Amino acid sequence: SGGSTWRSPTTAADFSSHDYADFAQEFLRRNEDYGRDHGATERRISGHPPSAKTEQEGLARRWGLSFPLSTDALPAAVPAHWSPERLATTILVEGSPGQFTALLPDETRTLAALETAENRQLIYNCGNIRLRVCISRVPDRREPAFVVPADAAAPIRLNAAQQLIALQAGRSTAFSRPPFVPTPYHRRQLARLLAIADAARAGAAARDIAFGIVFPNTRLGTGRDWKGSNEQRQTRRLTREAERMIDGGFWRLPCFAPK
Repeated sequence: SGGSTWRSPTTAADFSSHDYADFAQEFLRRNEDYGRDHGATERRISGHPPSAKTEQEGLARRWGLSFPLSTDALPAAVPAHWSPERLATTILVEGSPGQFTALLPDETRTLAALETAENRQLIYNCGNIRLRVCISRVPDRREPAFVVPADAAAPIRLNAAQQLIALQAGRSTAFSRPPFVPTPYHRRQLARLLAIADAARAGAAARDIAFGIVFPNTRLGTGRDWKGSNEQRQTRRLTREAERMIDGGFWRLPCFAPK
């Protein structure tokens, strides 16, 4: 990711600021079915430009997005607009965008914005916290209001709103460990799965992946030592896990609404 080869020692650093939604984007953009669907959609649009809106909406809906994501898009520069219904860390707000923007801390930076007929979806960065907001326009509302549907995602949405309130009050975080941001350990795990997936797809042998990524501080043994070793079994297990995450396992990340 980020232009690094799979052997690059800086690969893990490419994910240092990712939240769970960013990691989901990394897995989705590696999904070959999504890549084919995206490419086919672009070709249909090229052949019939008036169909662009309908085609883009269909592609986004099929993959839990509000707008199609380029497979080249890196979260740090082009974060994905996930469907607010699927991404439970999206803060749902009723009111006007102007009213809401006035509530944000001064250091807040807008990373991405998406206008639809029904709402405005925004991705902000405030300090080291990424906020994802969907504002439904209600012109006659005097003050913006949080909306938390009474469903299985309610606890996650409440946590996201609580984080915003803490930032408004000048506190960097509302939690000692924000539930929608990976712990350092889980961040390393997810970054390692992405590195393993990239290496496997680049044609790296399991043994190279084992001692280049999974066990970088372990001395390389003989071929006899490798065959049937714990290192081999662990590497193959992690390779399968990386592929499962790419093939839709990312939907189980704790930023998404439970099904």
